[in-house]
Amino acid sequence: MTTRRKLLGVALGIGLVTVALYQPVRHFQLTYWDDHLYLQVAETNRLTWAGLQYAFTSTYIYYQPLTWLSHGADCVLWGQDYGAHHLQSVVWHALNAALVVLLAWQLTGAWSDRERVLFAGWVALVFAIHPVQVEPVAWLAGRKTVVAGFFSLLCLCAYLQWAGRPTHRRWWWLTVAACVAALLSKPMAVSLPAVLLALDFFPLRRHAAVGWRRLIGEKWLLFALAGEVAVVTFVGQVDTGALRTSALTIPERVLVAARSFVFYVWKTIWPTWLSPFYPLEGDLSMRNPEFQFSVGACLMAAGGLFLARRRWPAVVAAGGAYVALVGPVSGLFQAGGQAVADRFAYLPMVVVVLLVGSIGVGCARRWPAIVGLAAVLPLGWLLFRTANQLPVWTDTVTMWQAVVQQCPEARVEYRYIAGGLVGQRRYAEALPYAEIAYARLDDAPNARQNLGETFQEIAVAFITQRRFGECLAAAQRAVELLPTNVPAHAAYGLASLKTGRYVDAVRELETTLRLQTNLPAAHYNLACAYAHLGRRAEAVTALRQAIAGKPELAAIAQRDPALSNLNGGLP
Repeated sequence: MTTRRKLLGVALGIGLVTVALYQPVRHFQLTYWDDHLYLQVAETNRLTWAGLQYAFTSTYIYYQPLTWLSHGADCVLWGQDYGAHHLQSVVWHALNAALVVLLAWQLTGAWSDRERVLFAGWVALVFAIHPVQVEPVAWLAGRKTVVAGFFSLLCLCAYLQWAGRPTHRRWWWLTVAACVAALLSKPMAVSLPAVLLALDFFPLRRHAAVGWRRLIGEKWLLFALAGEVAVVTFVGQVDTGALRTSALTIPERVLVAARSFVFYVWKTIWPTWLSPFYPLEGDLSMRNPEFQFSVGACLMAAGGLFLARRRWPAVVAAGGAYVALVGPVSGLFQAGGQAVADRFAYLPMVVVVLLVGSIGVGCARRWPAIVGLAAVLPLGWLLFRTANQLPVWTDTVTMWQAVVQQCPEARVEYRYIAGGLVGQRRYAEALPYAEIAYARLDDAPNARQNLGETFQEIAVAFITQRRFGECLAAAQRAVELLPTNVPAHAAYGLASLKTGRYVDAVRELETTLRLQTNLPAAHYNLACAYAHLGRRAEAVTALRQAIAGKPELAAIAQRDPALSNLNGGLP
């Protein structure tokens, strides 16, 4: 069998393993964390001419036209079959694993064919089955990461081909096209031109032949496009409020960035305690031991790279590529409330695994059995960890429950769990989470609105289930958070009436009718509350208004013991 066929077989095999590992996602639902935003836009625009115009002109969330089009294609092909939507992301990830095989092969031209095939297969397999990759693959809104990853890897592979045969200009234009496509998929691809310079340093060593000025000059178009996308992204994030330009000081951003550079290396090597969301909270200063360690590790790494620049160029190139890939999402330009995110490791981890694998190949030449065992054993552990991480993304509830398990002091996550449970009609389970969210609630209007609506839905559900005592607590929170919400006041009033709190019932039902007058049921309940308090005239008036709006209430009133003290005053 030729080497090319072996390489193709390895790539195909790893792709099939990837699909088999991630096939449970076909049963996953949407998560209340951007998924609904992407699907709403995609459903509205689809693959129409207006949809194309929207994709290439909108900066909503990010500037990511190709990602919007991929979601639009899902809506056209599969409608609301969200399992099929998820499977498209799996296919992208499988293709990316195949490209990692090719990339690793191209980077090791000086090795034997056997070493190159084994190395490329191991690196790609680790990339494909690593648990930090679960987030961008299983999270529907993470599609942009795997799409941009495909075009980024294609760009690197095409560039290595062109550098080996610079007279073949088709490889250069494929490099440019793939880079543009990556930029049109996710702004994180702005670091690609810098990664190409790292490849020029090693293994290509082009800097020694043509000089850095020429290397930078030949990539002017890529740098210009990356800069334009960076500016568009910055403006869009400021407009949407996602870019926290005033929330963090410059020293705090530096500390957050230092932690990010350490975090993704650590999670690649030891992927435990993973969370869908890592809140940006706590002490953001050098008093925090976590930042002391991170800053120290970054300084030591920088010093080591400087000293190794001549003796170990591969390490220096890997370090430069890693910094370029992590830099845009390190926290220097903080967007969103996350401190770090597993999805940001999608491509940076390739650099780490390539470096670890190349060190392993060097050691295997002396201790083949030991290194072979050390390379194979972690694969089973990674498979186990990924299989256990996948169910976290089943739906909104499982995802946010995983967050609070890892970060129990977080605030907004409890609100999302409560909302998810309400969406599944698990109202009794939702109430404790909603109460925790209320205790930790900030003053953000949208947070109060969302939590108030959750309490209101719980209260109304308890009313329909005739669980009036349990309804009281939820309804009280709802009217506090949403003072003008009619269903909340109506539920609070009815629950108060049914539990003998007649003064509270009158107050809430009167408020309900001030907000919306044409509610016969509220007039009827108010009549009952008035009757219990001995306010006969007001009860008769309220009952007449109820029957005027809904005549069938007259027969019910005749049989209602609560209205028996009206003594013939029934209409």
